[in-house]
Amino acid sequence: MASTGVPTVETGLVRFGRRIALAALVLCALGGSGVVIKSLLVPYEKDFRADYLAAAATLNGVNPYTPLPELAKAFLPGQSLADLPHPTPHPVAIGWLALPLTALSYERAAMVWFLLELGCLAVSVVLFLRILGIAPKPWHALAITFLLIGWWPVALELRWAQVSMFLLAMFLGAWLQLRRGKDISAGLLLGGLGFLKLAGWPIILWLIFMRRWRAVWAAVLFLAAGHLLAMQVYGWKVILDYYLKVGPQVTAFYSGWEVNFSAWTVGRRLFAQSGEVFQSIPLWNSPMLAAITTVAVPVLILITAVRAALRAKRLDTSFALLMAVGILLNPVTWQHYLIMAAPAFVLLVIRLRQLGWPRAMTVSTAALLMAVSVPYGIYRTLALRFAVGSTAAGKPIVHAMPALLTVTTGLALCSLLWLLVRLEKTPEYEPVTAAEPADARISPAHI
Repeated sequence: MASTGVPTVETGLVRFGRRIALAALVLCALGGSGVVIKSLLVPYEKDFRADYLAAAATLNGVNPYTPLPELAKAFLPGQSLADLPHPTPHPVAIGWLALPLTALSYERAAMVWFLLELGCLAVSVVLFLRILGIAPKPWHALAITFLLIGWWPVALELRWAQVSMFLLAMFLGAWLQLRRGKDISAGLLLGGLGFLKLAGWPIILWLIFMRRWRAVWAAVLFLAAGHLLAMQVYGWKVILDYYLKVGPQVTAFYSGWEVNFSAWTVGRRLFAQSGEVFQSIPLWNSPMLAAITTVAVPVLILITAVRAALRAKRLDTSFALLMAVGILLNPVTWQHYLIMAAPAFVLLVIRLRQLGWPRAMTVSTAALLMAVSVPYGIYRTLALRFAVGSTAAGKPIVHAMPALLTVTTGLALCSLLWLLVRLEKTPEYEPVTAAEPADARISPAHI
């Protein structure tokens, strides 16, 4: 039947739905921008304090892993940093990244750091659009960057002034270079990720199995050179202490926090007491089971993820999967780390669209995306409603099962990644873009 040119009711509804969705995204972006702007008025509440102090310590010949309250007395007089009663949890490279900012007052340095993070977010948007085969126009990239501030993990990252935006840009740069067959530059970026925040190592492990040796050796050599340089600057004992003392100390401090949904916290949540705001009662108090589960769960996740990445048909799936899984394998995992999983979420939504939005999977994906996007404090508040008393110190006591509501974010992330892998195996699956470089596919020659 020939078209009459009259819009159908269905078309009108679709357009109306799109406008409502866009309006909702804009409102969320405005709300997220409000959270970020408000945080700029209280710069001494940002995590950037740790990086600024580490940089100031380096510049003045002081051990950067001196406890942060002690560094604050020397370089930020009047700021106690009682909420951070430990050394900086970051490798020395992040202190080096902040070195130029020590020429500014802390308040101005925090503002510059925010602008750098915002720039990295815009760069990440452009890089990911190129990965999808889209030539971005400047105003499109800026609009997407603005809308992304409405996603809670992004707003949270900008609010706390962490380093995840820098990592995101480096991850996407390495991804794009691997797709183009430029393995050495990709490896250098992955090595930089490892040196900056001990990130990206699951991808390096996958590249070893894929026998992409140029990328592997470039990453390893960059890591080695970075550590040799650090040892030259600080001495080998300082660097060794970071891995053997400081890292375990900081991990132990945060391992019981409800908002830390790292895979390494599962054993303690199930078989030992844990909790920062409340104290959870274990299912069965067993130090041995807690120790075994603490190691077994991350190892199982790693093996499953690498195996899925090796079996994936496309490099995009493998990279996005391992980039996201690395979040759970970090000993301390906060919600703003989820920006590293955003590319995997986008690929999942694109594939649902290609399959015609299958109802069950679409509804499941929407619910899971909502679960990883709401503020993590909501789950802690829900768990507190099941409190059965309080400790002598006044801390609420919650049984293990309701206390596990606080791992909803981690479980939802695992479920979304499982859906990503599963959808690639459907016969109807088509490439994300029609025109891609040949090396974007994984050929048997790489295995």
